[in-house]
Amino acid sequence: MRDHRPGLALLSLEGKRALVTGAGGGLGRQMALGLAEAGADLVICGRRADALERSAELIRAFGGEVLTVPADITVEADVVRLGEATGEIDILLNNAGIGPNQHWQD
Repeated sequence: MRDHRPGLALLSLEGKRALVTGAGGGLGRQMALGLAEAGADLVICGRRADALERSAELIRAFGGEVLTVPADITVEADVVRLGEATGEIDILLNNAGIGPNQHWQD
């Protein structure tokens, strides 16, 4: 059993599996951490494997299971591979995107 802060028991996601896109940093990383803190096991994806691994290290600190899948969701083959690696999920958090001053090649 994971150690939760008071109040999170009401939002328990124990036994649930969540997929978070864009989880290599920023809001995606923070939302994945929140889901892990509430007890969910995670599948996280993003374009940069190194950033995903940093997110995974933080998620593991909550005692959760985490699978990292480097993938660019604008590439159909990557989306197919992500679906195959992920399997069944309970929660989908579609977070991937770019800001107005960013480019896909960054």
